[in-house]
Parts: sequence; structure tokens; C-alpha cells
Amino acid sequence: MRRKVLLFYMLLLFVSCDSPKIFEQTVFFEDLIWNRFNHIELDVPIEDINSSYDLKFRFVHTENYAADHIAINFTVYFSNGGMRSGDYVFTLQGDNLQWTGTKKNNTLTADFPLLSGMRFPDTGISKMRIENKMTKFNMTGIVGIGLVVEKSKE
Repeated sequence: MRRKVLLFYMLLLFVSCDSPKIFEQTVFFEDLIWNRFNHIELDVPIEDINSSYDLKFRFVHTENYAADHIAINFTVYFSNGGMRSGDYVFTLQGDNLQWTGTKKNNTLTADFPLLSGMRFPDTGISKMRIENKMTKFNMTGIVGIGLVVEKSKE
């Protein structure tokens, strides 16, 4: 009987552990086009400022995407009024010119690291902005753009 009770409490502890992922959202484009001036803005709730976080850019595209990379600007607007911004270029093909990422049906999905071990100065809603920095006005073959925020593994 004691073993059953102990097993029950261990299972309860395992199930109740916090998931490291605190935010995940992808914005999909019905026409498979990401216009250069269509900035994606996401509201990320931050409740624990004692933890550090890893932020990842999610890129979902078709095999008809016309480039071997994606260039973006990523900006975090903290709830206390501060900000942090940077430009990023992510390679989408390996040396053998094969697409990277996970293929499902006719789409490929890849998560790329933006910021690792980031700490937020205050609780509340932090706004995240993703801008298309490609030179072409309308980038075709893009299914969606997203963001994943996870607690860092410490």
C-alpha cells in the first residue's frame, strides 16, 4: 500500500512540474506572402522575473520559398519601457542545398535561437515585434512566422 501511495505522489509531482514553454504563437499567412511592412507583434506575459528565458523565431515555409535564408529584425519592448533589438539572418538550407527544419506535408518548420538566458526586468506584458528585412517587397512561400519563449534550462 505504501508503494502505491508513494508512486501516486511521485506521479503527481511529475505531472505538476512546470512546462519550460511559457509562450508559443505562430501567425499564418493565407496567401503565403509576408509583405515587407507587415510587422508581426505579439504580447508575451511575463510572470517570473527570477527565471531566465530562451526566445526562438519560428519560420514555416513551403519548398517554393525563393531564398536560402530569412532576414529579420527582432525587438522586445519590456513592460517597464525598456527595449532590446537586433537583426538576424537564418540559413534555411544546408551545404547540400537541402532544406533544414522539420518537413510535414508540403511545409517546413524551423525554430532558430534569438536570445538565450534573457532576463526580464519586470513582470507584465512584453511586446515582441518581428520585422521582415528581406529586400523583396513580398516574400512568397511563407506559411507563417512565430515565436517560442521557454524558461532556460538552468
